[in-house]
Amino acid sequence: MNYPYSIEDLLSEFQSKTRELNSHEFFMNRCLELAFQGSGWAQPNPLVGSVIVHNQQIISEGFHRKFGENHAERMAILSLENKELLKESTLYVNLEPCSHFGKTPPCSDLICEYQIPKVVVGMLDPNPLVNGNGIQRLKNNGIEVIENVLTHSCNYLNRKFIVNQTQKRPFITLKWAESNDGFYAPLPRKKQQVTGDTARKFTHRLRQVHQAILVGIGTWELDQPLLTDRYFGGPQPIKLVMTENELWCFTEHLKWSGGLSQLTETKSEWNSQKFHRIRMNGADFNSKFPSKAEFISQFCYQNGWNSLLVEGGSSVWNAFIDANLVDELVVYKSRKVELESGLRVPELDPISHSFQSPICIDLDEYEYELSQNSLKNSSEIANDNAEFHLNSDHNRTDSDQLVLYRWKK
Repeated sequence: MNYPYSIEDLLSEFQSKTRELNSHEFFMNRCLELAFQGSGWAQPNPLVGSVIVHNQQIISEGFHRKFGENHAERMAILSLENKELLKESTLYVNLEPCSHFGKTPPCSDLICEYQIPKVVVGMLDPNPLVNGNGIQRLKNNGIEVIENVLTHSCNYLNRKFIVNQTQKRPFITLKWAESNDGFYAPLPRKKQQVTGDTARKFTHRLRQVHQAILVGIGTWELDQPLLTDRYFGGPQPIKLVMTENELWCFTEHLKWSGGLSQLTETKSEWNSQKFHRIRMNGADFNSKFPSKAEFISQFCYQNGWNSLLVEGGSSVWNAFIDANLVDELVVYKSRKVELESGLRVPELDPISHSFQSPICIDLDEYEYELSQNSLKNSSEIANDNAEFHLNSDHNRTDSDQLVLYRWKK
């Protein structure tokens, strides 16, 4: 898989070093590659890819391109010219075919209609409306189903969807950049870029794949960030700002505000976009929500945003750390900028937050490899036993690093 500046692209460099993929894994891996092409566009739906195989050859492919459009299986089936081949083929898909009516009819019904004899599935759909029902419908119609192929990889690709469906909240990613001596900003406060252009591109990719983005009022007023993705395309994330007693939400319409008092502003001091101000204090708030982080989490979930990127500063990061609402942590670390004093990054215990073992990537080396077009195709998105490092003569001791604390199911 080669989708630059994404976490999945980083991980793909190191996968399946110790064994060859069997045929089911090979075709499932292709499903994962296809699925990722919907990243940023399919949300809040899961990322799904599908291939149809006849005599060990892929004869059709599909993926869920955009929310509201055809699902991967439907796209693969309907794009095949010779439908008679389906009766002798195997369909691969990284997520269980759906069994309910949403914006499109059930994919499991379409598979049965075309009498595809075998289906290989990467993982169960955690959506309670499906969750085994799609597979059971296939089996009830005499279709052979093989389950749990590259399940770890399938889970990781759709980690946002899994958390959203099983924990009824958004997947929450914390992100910060720090100097070599552990500060994220100087004192007195001023705008200062700690890391370079490659880290910036990774941040824009993170914004592309999250539905909402949160900063504190200090960051909002001092840095005046756009909080947009300006590299990769797709719907822009909803902007949220946390003040001492309010949550500002920059969107025209809200489905849910927790029944809390709110005002609507036409613009902020420097941003002309309309926003809502929701009070996060007083007896009414305290009786309903244990913390601001819990409220913001529910605010995102109830408004249909399945992922939240928390960009800082320290009061916002610490609010989510204290509430144990951190699913993944992305840290950009400069190895040449020393601030000597300033605002320190939070302390976060990886063990208490149940992350996978952290990985560390040299971003200058990554950029070099990318420019040489030498990144290998993925063979699996995430392998717990892989060693994460890049070996090259171009490694520099003064380049930025990315340290990733990955979600663990």
